[in-house]
Amino acid sequence: MEYYSFYIKNKIKKMVMLKGRVENFNKNKSYGFIKDTISGEKYFFYVTDAFPDINEGIIVSFELDSGDRGTIAITIRPVQ
Repeated sequence: MEYYSFYIKNKIKKMVMLKGRVENFNKNKSYGFIKDTISGEKYFFYVTDAFPDINEGIIVSFELDSGDRGTIAITIRPVQ
């Protein structure tokens, strides 16, 4: 039952688009961090999950997924 609850929570997280600000971005190392505007949590992201013109300070929408080292931001798009 515990696994099932964890699975459902993660599926729901993936369906919700969150909003945040790109706090750190290292183009040379191909990763960065997004700070969620509501929770204040910071999420790691790979540049491959982002749009080409991503940069620090940009407001973005994103989804969450499980990575090797914890929760990561995916499907990152600029907010118009």
